[in-house]
Amino acid sequence: MKLDSWYDLAMAPLEKGLLVAYRELVLGRAVGRVLELGAGTGSNLAFYPSAKVRPAASEGGSDSSGEARLCLTLSDMEVSPLLSERAAAHSRSIPVAANVEDLPFPDASFETVVATLLFCSVPNPLAGYREIRRVLAPGGRYLFIEHVLSHCRTLAKAQVGLTPAWRRLAGGCRLDRDSVGAMEGAGFRTTILARSPCGLIVAGEAVVA
Repeated sequence: MKLDSWYDLAMAPLEKGLLVAYRELVLGRAVGRVLELGAGTGSNLAFYPSAKVRPAASEGGSDSSGEARLCLTLSDMEVSPLLSERAAAHSRSIPVAANVEDLPFPDASFETVVATLLFCSVPNPLAGYREIRRVLAPGGRYLFIEHVLSHCRTLAKAQVGLTPAWRRLAGGCRLDRDSVGAMEGAGFRTTILARSPCGLIVAGEAVVA
């Protein structure tokens, strides 16, 4: 079994119990030119309004019925074979390698930027959020799902204690990130759409303040 398939298998219980609902909630808000960061194995692809998705290589705009179409660009630090396969099946988009801290896209390129379970492992979150601000068009939105530091004191203390070992096991993933606070520190105004018990996982949207 491929390594990226193992990741999907490990995530399956959380997907079924929580993330599917969060992905449906968040991705249904995507409009216009869409950039997905940290696309991973393509777990989000099935949740974009499929009838509206067109590949990034196509021109944006409307279809023959006049309905607006999404123009989707997928990116990750390293494009996995599974992401390429799923992209071909769902959107015909060819994923591109991109570092969220230094995105290879012009200013104001996208109406929507999407990232799910990404910023727990970004070395410099502030740089990443500033890049998202840069590539968002005026009035654009950043849609996100992140696991974050719990607001329950005992659980938060455990997250902080486990983070050093977890980072080594999980490719730099931190359990103790305050990603919402970091977004706001980078100049975003956030709206939380859903929050799991004890606030371990949040789903929301952000706009430039």
